[in-house]
Amino acid sequence: MWVYFDFSPGFGFFASRIQDFPRFEVGAGYSYVRANFSTTNVDTGTDPTIGINFNGGSGQVAYDFNHWLGAVAEIGGYTTNSNHALNGVPFHFGPRVSFRQFGRITPFVHGLFGGARLADSFVNTGSENKFAMALGGGLDIKMSPHIYIRPVQAEYFRATFKDLNNNRQNNFRYSAGIVLKF
Repeated sequence: MWVYFDFSPGFGFFASRIQDFPRFEVGAGYSYVRANFSTTNVDTGTDPTIGINFNGGSGQVAYDFNHWLGAVAEIGGYTTNSNHALNGVPFHFGPRVSFRQFGRITPFVHGLFGGARLADSFVNTGSENKFAMALGGGLDIKMSPHIYIRPVQAEYFRATFKDLNNNRQNNFRYSAGIVLKF
């Protein structure tokens, strides 16, 4: 619950209004990552890119400082059934801006920064921990006072795992799930 003073005409000099917004939230759901790894052949100069689909899940906790600014921490787990035997775990945190003026619908944008772990036979190192970030946003739809559905969270997801080119992967991530807000 948030209390603020409104000095606009019609409300009086020290009149206050109470506006509700959730302070804390926890969510979980399905998540998909389209990862792109460069496999440049140094001898021939060719630059084929291997695209790999990851399926998994992610979970978030968030705290809202006020009606529009919050902090988010997120962790996910992914695997693929391709012949590369990849498993990935991103862990991020960062700020989120929510737009609560649309009633039951709350769009948001965020920038999450942290790392990711990749365990596989593809990079021939067994596993790596590297910098990763996710920039994007989504939409929450209020179903009841504490239950929200998140039909879309889409992000540019960048990782810096070793590949045969520039060690930068420009990826896409989509998530959907349920969020409990208090």
